[in-house]
Amino acid sequence: MEMNIRILIETMFLLLLLIITGYIVSKIHILTEETTKKLSELIVRVTCPALIIGAVFKQDEVGDKGVNILSILGLGVILYLSYILIAIIVVKFFKLKNNEKPIYELMLIFSNTSFVGIPVVKVLYGDAAIFYLTILHLSFNFLIYTYGVIKMKPENENIKFSFRSIFNSGVISALLGIVIYFLKIPLPNLAVNYLMTLGEVTIPLSLLLMGASLGKIPLKKVFTNRKLILFCLLKLLVLPVFFYFIFSIFVKNRFYVELITISTALPAGSMIIMFSLKYNKEVITSSLGVFLTTIFSIVTLPIIIYLLKI
Repeated sequence: MEMNIRILIETMFLLLLLIITGYIVSKIHILTEETTKKLSELIVRVTCPALIIGAVFKQDEVGDKGVNILSILGLGVILYLSYILIAIIVVKFFKLKNNEKPIYELMLIFSNTSFVGIPVVKVLYGDAAIFYLTILHLSFNFLIYTYGVIKMKPENENIKFSFRSIFNSGVISALLGIVIYFLKIPLPNLAVNYLMTLGEVTIPLSLLLMGASLGKIPLKKVFTNRKLILFCLLKLLVLPVFFYFIFSIFVKNRFYVELITISTALPAGSMIIMFSLKYNKEVITSSLGVFLTTIFSIVTLPIIIYLLKI
């Protein structure tokens, strides 16, 4: 499907405006730290799961693309395993302190598939693509709470495996969506409209919160960190092109390749900041990385989509 690049650019700048608004309202103390925590919980536990489940009933919006849920799930596993291998290799070429290495690895592997990925695929493919994007990244939650924890915890600290962390509301809603998809469970239009209306709150609210979280970052350090700028170019331009050509060789379904490519061109996920705070490891580096990749992606994502004719 040929995409209207103008609409995408407008969408990316709309996302930027929402992020800036969040930044401003945090600076004037409308969005306090306590408020952002509560709103984040609302998004994670209520509005985003509603959006994912509601999107299952919008499959007709992407047209006949021969979509197979198990294929998307399998490709997601391959994608994340590839990312882990690449991340291990890449950090060796950056002159990083020991504390920085896990941060750079996780920023490369785990992207912002929710706050940025959802609005992007929605504008490109419609609501149904939200469900497919969620399935593609179902491995995210398992790996962030296993591989991510292993990387971030001190070497002398025992690692406790928690099913509760992995099977959070996002994963449960995705699994419920799979059940609905395969069993073709019907819902009345009122219920679907309710889920989508509730879910629509996710995108603007999450972007406002992202802007609020950036309010604590020392902006003077943002554009003077050469390592992070080089990292941004690698993550947002080089790797998406690499994955596009690799998956194009082995995957015949064009929609799968497009969804994967868009996913690889997304900025680093905000979960990495939360992990840095929890384990007291390079909080400024992770915050700067998430901020820079988010800002850069507003320009690089349309470039990737235009160049690769997604």
